[in-house]
Amino acid sequence: MVQTLRQVLSGLGEPPPYIMVGHSLGGMIIQLFATTHPAEVVGMVLVDSSHEDMLTRFEAIDPGTARELRSPPKDEAVDLAAFTAALHANRWHSGIPLVVLTHGRTPRAPAGREAQTEALEQAWLDLQRELATRSPAATHVIATRSGHYIQMDEPALIIDAIHKMVVR
Repeated sequence: MVQTLRQVLSGLGEPPPYIMVGHSLGGMIIQLFATTHPAEVVGMVLVDSSHEDMLTRFEAIDPGTARELRSPPKDEAVDLAAFTAALHANRWHSGIPLVVLTHGRTPRAPAGREAQTEALEQAWLDLQRELATRSPAATHVIATRSGHYIQMDEPALIIDAIHKMVVR
C-alpha cells in the first residue's frame, strides 16, 4: 500500500513534500510511508488512527474484538497483523508537525458488554495519547462530538489541522 500510494502521487504529478492525512488504518499507512520516505513528509494528521499495539491491547481486554479485527469483512481485505508487524519493526517518530485527532463520543455498548466497551475505549485513548508522543511538535485533539468517523462528524477539525500545517 505504501508503494501504491507513492506511485499514485507520482502518477498524478504531485511531488513531495507532503502533508499526509490518514484515518483509521490509513493512519498506519501514512506512518509506514513516512518511515520509508521520511524526507518526503513534512506534516501528518492522524484521524482516529489505528495503532500497532492495538491488537495486543484489545486481545487482553476482549479476544473476540481482536479476532474480528484480524479477520475483516471481504470488502475490507486488510492484513492488520502485517501492518502491525511492519510498524513494530520500525515505529514512526519524527520532529515534523503532528496532529492526532481522537473521537470523543463513545459508541453504544451492546447489552451486557458495557465493561468491555469501556475498557476498549480507554485502551484506544491510551494508544492515541501514545501516538501524540511521536513528535515534539505534536498536538492531541479530542473530537468531542465525533465517533470514529471524525471526517463525517466534525470535518472542520481536520480541515483546520491541515490548514495550520500548510501555513507553517
